[in-house]
Amino acid sequence: MANTEVERHTGVDVEDVPSAQWGWSQENHRLIHIGGLLVAGFLLLMLHGNHVGHVEDWFLIAFAALVLITVVRDWWLRRRGWIR
Repeated sequence: MANTEVERHTGVDVEDVPSAQWGWSQENHRLIHIGGLLVAGFLLLMLHGNHVGHVEDWFLIAFAALVLITVVRDWWLRRRGWIR
């Protein structure tokens, strides 16, 4: 008797990527970008706190800027087709 299930071929070998068998074999770049923006926003929200020195503020701003630069660079390069 013939099998009635539809076999989907995504170009990913199940031997190489075991999670491809249940449909999860690629990264969701949009979700990564949104997560990066949320992390940068959280770092900037931590500026409002009960600390006295401003050294912590500079580190929070620097790390938030680093995350934003990384997200924007990745988005721009993917949009231009320079990376996949």
